[in-house]
Amino acid sequence: MRNAADSRPGGRRRGLSLLEVLLSLLVFVVTLSAVGQLYFTGVNAALRARLQTEAILRAESVLGELLGGVLEFESVGDAPFEDDPNWTYTIDISTGPAVDLFQVDVRVDRAGANSALGQVAFELTTFVRDPQLFLDAAANAAE
Repeated sequence: MRNAADSRPGGRRRGLSLLEVLLSLLVFVVTLSAVGQLYFTGVNAALRARLQTEAILRAESVLGELLGGVLEFESVGDAPFEDDPNWTYTIDISTGPAVDLFQVDVRVDRAGANSALGQVAFELTTFVRDPQLFLDAAANAAE
């Protein structure tokens, strides 16, 4: 005897059962959520890379201004940038490993960064000869 599902000739039924529809919907939702998570992870990584690159450029800019004489050759703590007060820089000048040599540490931080991104900061360290040596040599040459 044939059941109701096999009432068509050849014993094949038409359509999908409710269980098959629910399982396919579950697979679709899980896949969609995984793709969405990957998308947001990529967006956050791109934003973090952009901010990290900006931090590097800002640290190099501060160091260039310091070595070029635009900024005073002295330690500074948490000074904001003029163009964006969310960015701050710290300059730490200490004696270096040799006579007339200074170690200059420039740190750039971004305040108010998104908590998902974490802290965005960059530190640049270099060694610089005492600028007073150049000023004394120039004064002696002018005499």
